[in-house]
Amino acid sequence: MRNVQRRSRFPVRVLQTQAAFDFAAQAVVVTCIPVQDQSLQHASEEESAILKSSIGHIGLILYVLGGVTSSYSAETPTTRGELRLVDASPSNWMSIALNVFDRLIEIDTDGNMVPGLATGWRWLDNRTLAITLRQGVKFHNGEDFDAAIVKLNWEAYARLQQPHMLGEFLSFKPGSRLEIIDPYTVRFHFPEADGAALIKLSALHIASQQFHTQDGWGEKQWGVLKRPGPWGTGPYRLVEGFSTFEKRSDRIVLEAHPHYWDASRLPRLHRIVFDNGLSHREALELVKSDEGRVDLVSEIRPVEALSVAQSPFAKVVTKRDTLVTVFGQFNMRKAGSPWRDIRLRQAINLAVNREELIRDIKGQGVIIPALAPKGAFGYDPALTPYPFDPDKARHLLREAGYADGLVIALIAPEALQTQAISISMMLEQAGFTVDLQVLDDVAFQRQTRLGDRDQPAAQQTWDIALRPALDQLNFPLFLLYRYFALDGPYDWVSEQPELRQLYEQVLRVVDRERQQALIQQIERHTHDQAYFLFLYNPIQLYAVNKSVAFVPHTTTLLGLAGMSVAEAHWSVQQTTAQQTPSQTQPPHADPHNTEQVATGQQVYVSFCAGCHGTNLEGQPDWQKRLPMGNFPAPPHDETGHTWHHADQWLFDIVKDGGQRFAPPRYRSAMPAYRDMLTDDEIWAVLAFIKSRWPASIWAHQERETLRPR
Repeated sequence: MRNVQRRSRFPVRVLQTQAAFDFAAQAVVVTCIPVQDQSLQHASEEESAILKSSIGHIGLILYVLGGVTSSYSAETPTTRGELRLVDASPSNWMSIALNVFDRLIEIDTDGNMVPGLATGWRWLDNRTLAITLRQGVKFHNGEDFDAAIVKLNWEAYARLQQPHMLGEFLSFKPGSRLEIIDPYTVRFHFPEADGAALIKLSALHIASQQFHTQDGWGEKQWGVLKRPGPWGTGPYRLVEGFSTFEKRSDRIVLEAHPHYWDASRLPRLHRIVFDNGLSHREALELVKSDEGRVDLVSEIRPVEALSVAQSPFAKVVTKRDTLVTVFGQFNMRKAGSPWRDIRLRQAINLAVNREELIRDIKGQGVIIPALAPKGAFGYDPALTPYPFDPDKARHLLREAGYADGLVIALIAPEALQTQAISISMMLEQAGFTVDLQVLDDVAFQRQTRLGDRDQPAAQQTWDIALRPALDQLNFPLFLLYRYFALDGPYDWVSEQPELRQLYEQVLRVVDRERQQALIQQIERHTHDQAYFLFLYNPIQLYAVNKSVAFVPHTTTLLGLAGMSVAEAHWSVQQTTAQQTPSQTQPPHADPHNTEQVATGQQVYVSFCAGCHGTNLEGQPDWQKRLPMGNFPAPPHDETGHTWHHADQWLFDIVKDGGQRFAPPRYRSAMPAYRDMLTDDEIWAVLAFIKSRWPASIWAHQERETLRPR
């Protein structure tokens, strides 16, 4: 991502090439209209047509055919394959909402603000915003999208004191109202200039009338999906599971919306499965070691990338210029805090060798001079990062009254342990004595979030807290400056009045160029005052199956429209094998193959449930010997030991009976089903049994199945 005026031609770098795999890029036709007035930068289709009429009939024809962006996709999406991914990010609920819903204004993969369900917008004055709406859009349940449904969502949003979990700053001010001009034109009227109005609309998911009638959203719940249903207009429908910021189901399933409107972002995958039962380590091992278990793992660490790149099954996909910042907070709230002295804050910034720090994380970061990441709206390319100057750092330390050095407590979450160790060593060389504490996420949150702290802020003893921060809105004012400096939940700063004045000034102007210039002023002021320890903008890393085409989003959220799989992908091959009777696929018990599981359930009820229980619970006291010397039938659920064995061993014992595998002089009651069940039926019953296990148990058994023998 970069400033909004520019786009990178190569936003993604693949560390390990994939031979003979090309995926078709969607052709996007863009008609450029040179304008001087910024208010026309996102003119509606109708307004664009009027402007283009002056250059001849071509412009009129484009308008008649649908303008700059078609509002209805004449192409029926060709979907195929299944994607299985593991996303441990706490923002997972946002990724689900991103794919299920659309918004009037979208943030694209490079962080630019672009039309979504709105085809254009224009400020009539600094308190009136006119928006034209896209025609021909259908919700997943077949409802039409129009001005009436926009008003329904707007009124539901306005009734809430704080609709969004992210913060009250995404609420519209009292007295704001929406006016319907015609079925596809609305106007927003604000009581005063609202410089964040477009950002707020980019966070306002548009849900169907059915959703608002049956469920709706409460306080701090906008965009949170607690159950599946035909709720949005997005490229994918939620058909199984749920994801909230507090918890999520073990499995979440999205399926393609067959009538999605945007030809440039058509869903290409038939089904997407989020496996939330696997740990990060388990998922990473599975994506590297085999196909058909995990296709994508998000947020891998630099130290994990090499093993992925060397895998025969996976590649590393990277994304530069993400909207993530890694930085340090100074505790200016603690009693007698030394960090209110700018000289000490500057000394810390001068003591850190950022180039060496980037080398320590395998080059996966870009040094930044202030708080905003490199590609953010308002990033100042003319601002120079603090140099590495330990001599000057020691001088400032003495000047501040610490000639004998200063003992400081540095805390960091586990994900930043490598960085924390490196920074501690650098600070030691500049005259500081560092007590480093690496905390789990819960403990780190308790010490740094003002609402969650164990003690009053003045009693918190840490001095510097290293942390990452994500600005998925691409508006540093809110999720960076408000959150971490201006009365937000992580505000440990004692700021100068100028910072708040600039913040308020940005919110009083609606001109984007003027806003960007003001945010750059905020960045320069923050840099000069050294409010934070400025570090770097990380490069995001993903472990991805080699047959998957994936373009990461600058917000790090998982936007899955346009993602596709190649012919060689396991799910395509599986489908091809099922459709070609002359070809046989290797025997396998797949708990995600719905047809195989359904067959297996029938077999289990007929042949297995009598001994092993309807719910796989086994017989009572199954670990105690019977008078005959054998044991009762064991459970096949997670309480038993079935999952301790590989697929082939389980298949063999069903086919040949338990006696073949029994120890000497033990008489097994498990019969052989060689003459009663086909091989396919045996594999199917195993698939059914595995489908009833929690994901972590299934993953353990998969590792046992894959273990070389």
